[in-house]
Amino acid sequence: MDLRIMLLLIAGLLVVISMIQPLAIRLGLSPSVLLAAVGTAMGLIAALVLNSSTTVIFDPIAKVIVTLPIHADAFIYIFLPLLLFQSALTIEVHQIADDAAPILLLAVVAVLVATVVIGLALSQFATGVPVVACLMLGSIVATTDPVAVIGIFHDVGAPSRLSRLVEGESLLNDAAAITLFGLLLEILVDHHAAAPGAAAKPPSGAPGAIPASDAAAKHAKRTACLKDAKTKKLVGADKTSFLKNCIAAP
Repeated sequence: MDLRIMLLLIAGLLVVISMIQPLAIRLGLSPSVLLAAVGTAMGLIAALVLNSSTTVIFDPIAKVIVTLPIHADAFIYIFLPLLLFQSALTIEVHQIADDAAPILLLAVVAVLVATVVIGLALSQFATGVPVVACLMLGSIVATTDPVAVIGIFHDVGAPSRLSRLVEGESLLNDAAAITLFGLLLEILVDHHAAAPGAAAKPPSGAPGAIPASDAAAKHAKRTACLKDAKTKKLVGADKTSFLKNCIAAP
């Protein structure tokens, strides 16, 4: 990937972000809502440009936007702390401690309930998709960004305790969702790694059928790779990548 294009794109994004705040104030919108809308529009435009034959000249820039080389861990270790920093810096800790029970109820129990409801509802329509994968999507969308809500509370003069409950919940719900997503990912990876390879193969004698000995060997290899991953204490994306390479190795 061209470093010059990457740096140019980052500089352009910073310029766009700096213009979002005054533009949101002028339009009377929440900055987070406008930022999400602009980001979505940029992604859609980049995808259209990349798939169009009439805008080939912009393909290098569109490709960088569509295939932005950001690892999933970057969102947890870089972007998430930045998002939580302002709330954590301005929040009153002793007041949060007084409302610990309702905050934990919203941040943990409510996230679990929302994950289950969303996952089970989605599994009714997602034919062929494991229920665990649907629950993973539920854990992702179960938490919301409270910035716009808190801004509305301040504008309408809502009770300070209500804003405090939302702010306190926002500090903890991400941790609950990340933990839940990690557990579901472990379950999904373990299930696929330990599943017998012959279960999804054609019947013996059918075209493309794999001999039972080969299926047993592949199953044994999956099991060995899974044990190695557990021995190395790999989790999340690292475990998934290790299992994929281990199983694919000759």
